[in-house]
Amino acid sequence: MRIVRAQPEDLEDIVRLNRQFVTIFRKKGRDPPRYANGAYDIKDVTRERIEGNLLKDRYFLAKEDGYTLGAMSLWLPAYRCKTTSEIATLAVRLGMQRKGIGTRLVDHAIKRSKTAGMRHLIVASYCIYDAKKFYLNAGFRFSGMSRNGRCRSYYFCMDL
Repeated sequence: MRIVRAQPEDLEDIVRLNRQFVTIFRKKGRDPPRYANGAYDIKDVTRERIEGNLLKDRYFLAKEDGYTLGAMSLWLPAYRCKTTSEIATLAVRLGMQRKGIGTRLVDHAIKRSKTAGMRHLIVASYCIYDAKKFYLNAGFRFSGMSRNGRCRSYYFCMDL
């Protein structure tokens, strides 16, 4: 398996991977969070946002034999924080989880962040994804959570 920078021809694979987020909510009997205008409140789930981040070289893919197994959007730096990078999305193909793909993508994010001189790497994850243990095992520390009646998002940080 190799971690590679995504190319424009990878757009459809990334769209499919990120739309799994909606599927996960529905499988657990919940509606994905939405903005007031009805659009999903899930980063990078729309084709336009994915394409915009792809064109800004923010996407990296885990590929094996030309097959996309996972995708990660890495912001260097994160928004206006000059010393912090952010894993904005991390998606592994359903049925391929727990095979080290997400870990390899996170390792790549750590390496790129250090190379770029970042001092921190952050990530947020909806609680419904059950990813808390994954990020803690990857070396992040738990830094809080938001609630909207029930757990909405976990927040993690790593000092580099």
